[in-house]
Amino acid sequence: MKFSLSNNRLVSWVAIAFAVFTLLGFNNLSAPRPSRIGYVSISSLLVRLPEFQANKSAFDSLRAELEEAFNKKVKDYQLKQKEFIRDSASLNQVIKADKKNELISLSKSIQDFEQSATQEIALMDSVKMRPIFSKVEEAIKHVADKGGYTHVINSDIRSEGGSTLLLFAKEDGDVSDLVLEEYKILDKE
Repeated sequence: MKFSLSNNRLVSWVAIAFAVFTLLGFNNLSAPRPSRIGYVSISSLLVRLPEFQANKSAFDSLRAELEEAFNKKVKDYQLKQKEFIRDSASLNQVIKADKKNELISLSKSIQDFEQSATQEIALMDSVKMRPIFSKVEEAIKHVADKGGYTHVINSDIRSEGGSTLLLFAKEDGDVSDLVLEEYKILDKE
């Protein structure tokens, strides 16, 4: 069979049509399921959990206690520093060096205390709060799987400008109550 110029055009058009059909036509046959997006207010959910409230109270109490002790140390340092500045001209070298070393020691003590307090808070967070957050995350995954949600967004997240990132959502996308129910089920296990 002899091909002419017009036959080549026909073959080209058929090839193009086949390619378009392949890319668009078959692709629609295996189209991914549509996204279903839910949202949850993590902060609103957490305040409804008794174990979170109990741990938060203990956490706040520890933080207040550490903050009070830290502020006392800083105030003591500032007072001694003022005394040193005020009296340094009249002090002999031995006493002046001793007071200077005392200020350096207090400064280091403040830094050490701050580091230890930060570690104590992180430890309490790890021991008391992480398991709650993990269980909430697990409950969200269960709700997403059961409800066919492809994404669940934390509606509390704010942009740098202060507005929430979730600008609009229908109420049927709010899965907070479902997550709370699932959490209670997981909590019993």
